[in-house]
Amino acid sequence: MQTIPLTPKTNIKNILQNSYLIDISLDINNNIYFLTQLKKKPDESLQYNSDNVSDTYEICHLKEAQTEPILQVSKRDCDYDFLRILNDEILLVGARCTYHSEDKIDKNAVVIDYDGNIKREFTLGDGIQDIKIENNNRIWTSYFDEGIYGNNGWDRPIGYCGLRSWSLDGKEDYIYKASNCDYAIDDCYALNIDKDNNKWFYFYMEFYLGKISSENIEYFSIDIDGGNTMAISENYILSDEGYGNRSTFSLLVEKNRKYQKEHTFNFSDKESGEALDIISSYAYGENLLIASNRNIYITSVSEIKGTIQNSDLTFLRKIKYKFTKSCFKQ
Repeated sequence: MQTIPLTPKTNIKNILQNSYLIDISLDINNNIYFLTQLKKKPDESLQYNSDNVSDTYEICHLKEAQTEPILQVSKRDCDYDFLRILNDEILLVGARCTYHSEDKIDKNAVVIDYDGNIKREFTLGDGIQDIKIENNNRIWTSYFDEGIYGNNGWDRPIGYCGLRSWSLDGKEDYIYKASNCDYAIDDCYALNIDKDNNKWFYFYMEFYLGKISSENIEYFSIDIDGGNTMAISENYILSDEGYGNRSTFSLLVEKNRKYQKEHTFNFSDKESGEALDIISSYAYGENLLIASNRNIYITSVSEIKGTIQNSDLTFLRKIKYKFTKSCFKQ
């Protein structure tokens, strides 16, 4: 299998001794942010340990290859699982929230400013799989099965439709409606927004890829089972390989309304040569953000296509050289 080297953007090993990596994120200008939860006692473990975790989260920004803490915040109703940037504000969201009663529902979304002041709180539903921000003015949420069919006290879950959008104040905006039963969402695995503001969502029952444009919804079949991270550029997709194989990726191209694999590969660290053991990944548009147990990396569909094309050309040159050399020998 081919290996593609990536240049690390920054080292996070020291950070992970004192905290757990909760989320990594890109804003619409491709600035890198990540969310950590502080440990009670420093250790080398990457495995989240609820007995060694505090109630304090730290928001960090990667600037000129250096990690800069922005601020620390304490959890409120829910644990935080997602960090997203909204212009001059920060959105923190918990994947889970509980319906206690009609008068008591957890607010699992909080918007704060860069001084940590709370500006707004609202509920985005239980069982959130991913969150994307469109043009800094619209929140998109996708849901996994428990957020669709109900748990944590929800008889009629907010995420019953599998995909929806909200204003920055948490007001309902868009609710996904399947055109037929084949396209109903049982579990929405991946979500992305491309440069033209088309919304892409990859979902189960039968693993389809949906595309929401300003005019309609299109559907494609795709040669991936259970991928969670999909970067998108024109008719190409860069996706992890899915179930139990998050460190292996494939480049797929659309042909006759099906995304088919062209290349499958692993990533390595360009400096050390070591294979990347990916602990977290995030895609926005064509860009792919990756965290290993040591470093943060960023690449894109365009960059991967270029690397593969150069590799193929190098291979063809070697074949041509060997063929020419053998002809001269004869």
